[in-house]
Amino acid sequence: MQTTGNRIHRCRHDLVKEAGLSRMPRVHLFESLRGLLAVWVIVHHAVLTSGLDSDRWPFPLSLFGQGGYAVDVFIILSGFVIFFLLDNETETYGRFITRRVFRLYPVYLTSLLVSAPLIPFYLSTLKALPWWHPHTSLRIQHFSDTLQYYWAHFFSHVLMLHGLVPDRLLPSSDYAFVGPSWSISLEWQFYLVAPLFYLCISGKKIGRLALLIALLFLLRGFYPGGPGFLPLKAEFFFTGIAAYYGYRFVVRHREVLESSALLVAALPFLFTLFWISSVPMVLFSAVYSIVLATVLMPGSRVVKATLWLFERKSLLYAGRISYCLYMTHMVILLAWAHFLIPFFKNQAAFFVTLLGAVLISTFLVSTLVSRYIEYPGIAWGKRLTK
Repeated sequence: MQTTGNRIHRCRHDLVKEAGLSRMPRVHLFESLRGLLAVWVIVHHAVLTSGLDSDRWPFPLSLFGQGGYAVDVFIILSGFVIFFLLDNETETYGRFITRRVFRLYPVYLTSLLVSAPLIPFYLSTLKALPWWHPHTSLRIQHFSDTLQYYWAHFFSHVLMLHGLVPDRLLPSSDYAFVGPSWSISLEWQFYLVAPLFYLCISGKKIGRLALLIALLFLLRGFYPGGPGFLPLKAEFFFTGIAAYYGYRFVVRHREVLESSALLVAALPFLFTLFWISSVPMVLFSAVYSIVLATVLMPGSRVVKATLWLFERKSLLYAGRISYCLYMTHMVILLAWAHFLIPFFKNQAAFFVTLLGAVLISTFLVSTLVSRYIEYPGIAWGKRLTK
């Protein structure tokens, strides 16, 4: 009997052989997008910590008060990237999961171990903030619950499965210790099931695929999970998966599609803008349309100008360390907030100083974490799966 891993391996091999296809070109533009999204999340948390009411700000500045949008775009990108890997790498389920563990876990565990003893410090800092914000009260509740149910939280976080635990069983399970880690649990859940979805899609097992999707949405309706529970964010992963297959189709049929290149490239953006109206999906589709345009009309001045903007070394670098930026910024932000509180009475001045200090410090720390923890972890994962 064939294992799931062997079936994934064989299915990918047969598809390539049958169609005479080569690997899909990587989408470097998404690297820059990840860097921008990580900075967006950092600014968002600085806004909340400073007690500012971003809802009163003009668009697009008001988006800094909606950091969840940035995370949702991260999720869409994850759906795209994981199916890119599954479709272009010949590996078994075991190899895939092992490499994903070593991609996520070293930085994640480091952030968890740093934050675990600092919960009382986080609480004292949040309670000392002179400007009240509803989100501050929520964070105080989350960290209070963390202390009350400390070891239960710690155990579920070590397994990266805290997103599966509903609040009624373990209060604040999604946000204990490291607030942003709810999305890492979500990501891990997706990694565990993504190969099954890929197997159904690539093997054209429509009935099984429909059953898996129905199960996800059934759980979404009846299981009282939080934002770190996979079914509650499934539509964003599916958007990324659909985007990958759309990209693959365009790459493979570019000669046929070049005559209507502008329409094909603009279609995803126009569809999401007028038919879906989800901010994260509109933002992603705007960049995705540019990606398609780079395939279909690379000589266009607009495309060249956009690539020049997105391929700045600073943006690409931010993208490369975006996971570290995302996971390390909260402890740095609260440390700086604790230090700066006694020196500022003016809210705007506090925000500007806090944001500048946090951005600089987080980039420096993330550079070190990326160099000495993240990339060595990735390398270990590759060695173990050779």
